[in-house]
Amino acid sequence: PAARLLLFGESVAVIVWLLAWLRPRLAVSDLTPLWQWALRLAVRCGVVLLASAAGANLVGNIALAVVFTEGVAGSALAAVALLTADLVIEALLIEIIRSDVAQRSRAIARHGRALLGSIIRVARGLMVLVWFGVTLELFALLRPFLAGARVVLDARLTMGTLSLSLGDVLTVLLTIWLSFVVARVVRVLLEEDALPRLSLPSGVPGALSSGVNYAILFVGVLFALSAAGVDPGRVTLIAGALGVGIGFGLQNVVNNFVSGLILLFERPVQIGDIITFGDTTGHVRRIGIRSSTITTFDGAEVIVPNGALIAERVVNWTLSSDQRRLEVKVGAAYGTNPSRVLDVLEWAAKQVPEVLETPSPRAVFVGFGESSLDFVLWAWTDRQDMLAVVRSNVGVAVYDALGAAGIAIPFPQRDVHVTSTAAPPADRRDA
Repeated sequence: PAARLLLFGESVAVIVWLLAWLRPRLAVSDLTPLWQWALRLAVRCGVVLLASAAGANLVGNIALAVVFTEGVAGSALAAVALLTADLVIEALLIEIIRSDVAQRSRAIARHGRALLGSIIRVARGLMVLVWFGVTLELFALLRPFLAGARVVLDARLTMGTLSLSLGDVLTVLLTIWLSFVVARVVRVLLEEDALPRLSLPSGVPGALSSGVNYAILFVGVLFALSAAGVDPGRVTLIAGALGVGIGFGLQNVVNNFVSGLILLFERPVQIGDIITFGDTTGHVRRIGIRSSTITTFDGAEVIVPNGALIAERVVNWTLSSDQRRLEVKVGAAYGTNPSRVLDVLEWAAKQVPEVLETPSPRAVFVGFGESSLDFVLWAWTDRQDMLAVVRSNVGVAVYDALGAAGIAIPFPQRDVHVTSTAAPPADRRDA
């Protein structure tokens, strides 16, 4: 009787502890609503099991009462321990990411919060698995659960020569997901930390990071197929099926993918270049698997298939040099010394800070207009991002210089002569 009374008191004490101490703390914790809901559900299940244990104790089923009471108490203690570990791990990660050593990494400095969130989510997922396994073991259900799970995962579906199980499918999905995660992390580290520290030609860092990304994904797919037990014969069968699919409707997808590889490795167009494609001019912001993104100077983002960038005419203003020539047309009044106009134009262009000294500005006399002597001023700049502003500054400098030199800029003039004639004499017969 004393043992039963002690067991009953233990059940009641754990119920009170769950409802009076643990549940209020879950409500004020910084966990996400989903985690709080899951923990509140676990608390309710624990209370129900403990109440069942107390009832079983009262009717004399001591074994069931012991299993339920010890299982719930042990599971609750394990949950508290894991929640404490979660807080400790989160605090340690925050301190590590905020440390001076970690902040020297551009990838961590820019993506620290996202990295911290991903690590915490993975750690919490592992803790849930550990808690679930401990809880099953406390209730003596771990071995039956693993045996049942093994039976479900090993159940195979056979269709002709193709035989797959749920375990194979989950293995393939998990391997491919891990491949994408690893590829993304490696790409960020290469683009943010490793490659910027190397003296590489323009466009090479992007090609290397994309190539490594594709290689990791390819190896991940091979590992996934190998883990699923797919032999080379099946791979050949799948490749044949893909070939038939490509023949029926995926030509453009494959064409754009191969064109993207050509853009990355041949580099006729690189990330950051200023190009003109059709009636679109802007910066190349991204070269992806299927398409590339061009950001126009108006702020619009134009999605262009990679195949079009390879097959059609593209003007690349920054392929081998950032220099670009701008042109300003000027007219001077007849009677002005052309040589003096040329000197003034070239001097005015040299006063603009954005104009390059080499090649030097050059003015030429192009002909005799209807009302002016026509000149063209050529100047070079490496400020592709503000070409219109530089052209405006050169135009203002030319206008001011011509005005200071007393050189008039004529405008078209037309003389209109109006001739009046006397009215014809009236016919006498009408009088």
